[in-house]
Amino acid sequence: YPYYFVTDIAVKPSLRNQGIGSQVLRELVKLHPLKSGQSWKAIVNAKNTEAKSFLEKNGWIFELEVSDKHGMLTFKLK
Repeated sequence: YPYYFVTDIAVKPSLRNQGIGSQVLRELVKLHPLKSGQSWKAIVNAKNTEAKSFLEKNGWIFELEVSDKHGMLTFKLK
């Protein structure tokens, strides 16, 4: 496939902001080294500002800065 998708990462609210989600995301990406022409993508609800911030903090960028017809944004790993 030309890309791998991340669809859901959840951290128990009392454990948030400790780097756990970032560590899980880094380990997930390391599990599947990309071949030439492949990339990582993530889909996030446009209203989910915490998820958008989380991905941006971890080096992901908007693929399109406009949400699709379902209100979702696509990010890709730089």
